[in-house]
Amino acid sequence: MTISAPLHVADTRAYAQGEIFLLTQAGDSLDALVYNTIGFGRCPAEEFAAIDVEQLARDTGCDRAWKNPRRGWMPDALTVALVGEPRKLGDVMFNLVAHMQMPSSFDPGMDQSAPAYHPMQIRRVSKYEFLSGRPVFLLRSPTGSPG
Repeated sequence: MTISAPLHVADTRAYAQGEIFLLTQAGDSLDALVYNTIGFGRCPAEEFAAIDVEQLARDTGCDRAWKNPRRGWMPDALTVALVGEPRKLGDVMFNLVAHMQMPSSFDPGMDQSAPAYHPMQIRRVSKYEFLSGRPVFLLRSPTGSPG
């Protein structure tokens, strides 16, 4: 994984972002290139919704493309190292922010709320900043460890 100069974005609390995972079968698992709209302004809802993941898979040559639901960032600012060149997917610009192996429980055809809040490893270098006096929500694992 090649890490480039970090991208710093301020004022990200509730900043709309979208992600696309380009998935490639690797034995019994799926490898993913993770693209995020961070750095290109707030993710435009209509343009993001219009991205056809089946067409995107054909256009990019991956086995399957998966759209992570659009949502807002929680940190007040963030810095993320980019791992590749930016790319236009559909009509939206994205930065390549990570390469990861998807957990065995991941099924791109199913609702992803079931595996939510379960630990997974992602090779990404990022820093999240929370400003004093602003609410912060701490998730804990079933064993009580902060996540």
